[in-house]
Amino acid sequence: MKRILLISAVILFSGMAYPQFNLSFLQTNAQKGEAAGKILVYNQTGDNFILIGTDTLYISPGYKAAFDLNTKKRVHAFFKKDVDTNKKILTKINQEDFLNPSFIYCIPIIDLVWANAATGIYNYPEYKELYGNITSWGYGVNASANVYYGVKVFAEMMSYTYSQEIAEAGENIHSFSIYGGSINMPLGLKYNTYTTSIRLGGRYTFFRDKMIQPFVGLTYGANVWNVKYVSWDEKHYYGKANGTTMRHSLQGGVNFEISGLGTIMAYFDMVAPVASYKMDNLFGIGEDYSQFDAMTYPVGRFNIGIMF
Repeated sequence: MKRILLISAVILFSGMAYPQFNLSFLQTNAQKGEAAGKILVYNQTGDNFILIGTDTLYISPGYKAAFDLNTKKRVHAFFKKDVDTNKKILTKINQEDFLNPSFIYCIPIIDLVWANAATGIYNYPEYKELYGNITSWGYGVNASANVYYGVKVFAEMMSYTYSQEIAEAGENIHSFSIYGGSINMPLGLKYNTYTTSIRLGGRYTFFRDKMIQPFVGLTYGANVWNVKYVSWDEKHYYGKANGTTMRHSLQGGVNFEISGLGTIMAYFDMVAPVASYKMDNLFGIGEDYSQFDAMTYPVGRFNIGIMF
């Protein structure tokens, strides 16, 4: 019986046609495609057409480009084939620089950064009730290059801050440095981290001929971090450490293309670097503290970027 089902499945699937995967997925459909580069010829007599590389794209009567097609700048064009004449008909065209700078503002999805030496609370509502506020934000710049249809490679530098209020002056804390015991903090306590991430990455964008374009991405790079335990007024240091951690991150979001102005990016960035460090005589109680898995900023982050 199993053999009969297997043979039937093979016959069924062998009779079906599947498009081959191609990074330029619009071009897997014989009726659509893309062309990128400089306009080599712009013909305005007889049949209106432009030549980009080896692609001749015909311009339908009434089609108005958002810029002068005599431009010497790089362009990105989309076309569909006329089923009767087999001509490539221009449907959309944009000016496209090879390099695109962007500014990014990061809104971390607030959560406790694991772990630190002064709290054993593993529940955010409980933390908010017993401790204090968490503030975190980030910003940075990005330069991306168009290397293939839908594929961008980029270099990015981001700066992140994270601050956790733990105890006001005179309050007690739960300290892992003395195996879960409590100690009094006459000057109060905050846990602060600062991280600079320098990463290389790549993105693939879908539906590039539309105004809303989903994308996925992957990055990898160095995270230079600084961890501090400070007093409530942040004038006294109980302990501090710094280091560098290599780490990847995953991205997913959408581009909103605004013709003639630029592109707004809205996306999630996941995974954060892990800090390992040792602090001698942390909190001045004669006990050393070692940490091997402290995140230096929240794992989940929502980013808003403007690409020029």
